[in-house]
Amino acid sequence: MKVLWMTYAPLGTACEALGLARAQSGSWVDATARALVGTEKSPKLAVSALTSGSEMRITEKDGVTYFAVPGGHAHRGIRAPRQNVALWRQVMKSFRPDLIQIWGSEFTDGLDLLEASPGVPAVLYTQGVITAINKYPNGGLSLKKLWATQPLLFKPVTLKYHWDAAKIRAQVHFEQELARRVDCIITDNDWCAGFFHGIAPGTTVAYHMLPMNEAFQKVRWTAEGCIPHTIFCNAGRTPYKGLHMAVRALALIREKYPDVKLRIPGTINFEQLNNPRTPPYFRYLYSLAKEQGVLDCLEFPGMLTSEQMAAEMQRAHVFVMPSAIENLSTTLRESMLVGTPAVSANVGCVQEYLHHGRNGYLYRYEEYELMAYYVMKLFADPQKAEAFSNEARRTIRVMYVRDDAGTRLKEIYCRVLAHRQKT
Repeated sequence: MKVLWMTYAPLGTACEALGLARAQSGSWVDATARALVGTEKSPKLAVSALTSGSEMRITEKDGVTYFAVPGGHAHRGIRAPRQNVALWRQVMKSFRPDLIQIWGSEFTDGLDLLEASPGVPAVLYTQGVITAINKYPNGGLSLKKLWATQPLLFKPVTLKYHWDAAKIRAQVHFEQELARRVDCIITDNDWCAGFFHGIAPGTTVAYHMLPMNEAFQKVRWTAEGCIPHTIFCNAGRTPYKGLHMAVRALALIREKYPDVKLRIPGTINFEQLNNPRTPPYFRYLYSLAKEQGVLDCLEFPGMLTSEQMAAEMQRAHVFVMPSAIENLSTTLRESMLVGTPAVSANVGCVQEYLHHGRNGYLYRYEEYELMAYYVMKLFADPQKAEAFSNEARRTIRVMYVRDDAGTRLKEIYCRVLAHRQKT
């Protein structure tokens, strides 16, 4: 069996194989690839990704073939230029897969691949759910607030967020089309399955638990080993990730814990605020942090490998996940596997594995006061933090640390192929 994966940008190991700057995200794709190629009689796997390069590049690493497809950045809310279909035909001709897996419905380029591969069975492995994201434009942050914090020269750039929200609205239709055209939708949670049953009621939904990256299984949080009053959170370039809510909570926490620190990974920083390319959201966060008196509480460790992320989680006193909307939040799961006591917005499928008062704390996204309250409860109660840590590790290990993740995914592929042959 030959399987072609499509991602909308190079992620994780694909970046290394193709000689590109490493992406902050992608640990779930890497873990799934390792699980799949580690199975008995494993499929021959190829991973294709859109890049901004000028030519098609093909390389191989650890038995996996990687395609850099020069189709530019992924397209949301609009179809890509028609020549992109020809690029995907080149990939299909070169690899000749028996089955295609499209990672996510956030962009329209998956439809180009389907158009380039008539008759080839396809599955959609869900990441975000655009239909759900559309309900929370810009994470509830008004354009008026963004506009007010921008220097005069950069104010017009804030309209980007208006157009981004418009693209998401338009993408809802394309997500529905993609979901209805594939043979099977793969997810690991009921929340996502419920949305896609509504979007594409005639398409089969299969459950597959995403495997956990080994880097987060090798370290363990302890109360003695953490840095007191240090908070670590998920990366986020957009208001949907809720970092502005974390900043507001931080101001409340600092009143009781003056030494508190919030460490935010990823590309965000306040070093180039006068650069026109700096996202307006970064300037908004800077203004908000300055207004709230917590600028000196923010730290930016930059782009991190999975091993570095795990080390950050091990050192943190508490992990927070403040997003306005998520499907599954891989980063939260990874922090719980490390055992970092967690406080999370109750969004997406989070409540299916983070159980309030048993292995972490949940709160409504907009209620940052509750985020602050629960973080301070964990700061003040080492026994509770330890109890949450132990229970979180147990929960994630039972649900997601499995030896058969690759085998189960291959079984889904085989069922899809068998059903196609019958029809």
